[in-house]
Amino acid sequence: MRHAIIVILATTLTSASWAAEPSKSTKLEKFGLGSGAVIGAAAGGPIGMLLGAAAGIWLGDRFDAEQGARIKFEQRWTDAREQVADLNGLIESGERQIKMLETRYR
Repeated sequence: MRHAIIVILATTLTSASWAAEPSKSTKLEKFGLGSGAVIGAAAGGPIGMLLGAAAGIWLGDRFDAEQGARIKFEQRWTDAREQVADLNGLIESGERQIKMLETRYR
């Protein structure tokens, strides 16, 4: 029975990977795979290793997505700060022109 479960699980996992689009594994996914497999194997044997590896890949993917979102946010924040600085420069330039015109026409 145990052998049948392992064969069915392995077949399911390999057939799903063939259907999926090929993608580049990130460093965090690879780390999650390794650490999840080791922890799962220690806790639950071969089945635990498979479940731990799957959970590790999922967590690695989540951490990678969060890291990517943080990097994008920081870039947008930097762009917004530069835009604010540019707009403040335009306001100061406009105020200087107004003062110059006020002094000229007084």
